[in-house]
Amino acid sequence: MMMGMLFLICLVLGLFLMLFCVIYSCIFGVQRLVELIQRKWKRYLFIFGVAMIFFLLGMAFVIIPQVMVNKEKYDSNRDIFDHIDFFFEDHTKYAFSYSEENFNKIKVGTSQEQVIELLGEPLKKLDNHWFYTQSFLQSDQCYWSRGVVFDSDKKVKSVFKFYNWD
Repeated sequence: MMMGMLFLICLVLGLFLMLFCVIYSCIFGVQRLVELIQRKWKRYLFIFGVAMIFFLLGMAFVIIPQVMVNKEKYDSNRDIFDHIDFFFEDHTKYAFSYSEENFNKIKVGTSQEQVIELLGEPLKKLDNHWFYTQSFLQSDQCYWSRGVVFDSDKKVKSVFKFYNWD
């Protein structure tokens, strides 16, 4: 709650400073803006710098807590900016017995029985694909996708975990 409020204050302040610069230049025209910048370029550079710092601080107050809270959900071999989901609501529906801790125990070669023992029954089975999560909204694609793919011997061939966003 506190981080969210701090983020909003920093973001709004940074955006306000940038908006002020744009509105001022629109009201007084390009000629006056050029003259003002030539006389007071240090002030404009300072205001722009402060606005950017506040904007970046505001973004940091969202990104860092989001990553720290959800670090077990992030796939470490992908760029962190692929995973920023704070612009989207999480509409993930999980299987009844699903847990992220148990899902991380599944490795290639795990049998179907062991998967059921760890995670319970999946939400959906399509051929050799078992899905343990899905979006609870029909039209929405913003959810954590978790599932396994089995080979012909009913052993785990691959495990997939990523964030769907559309």
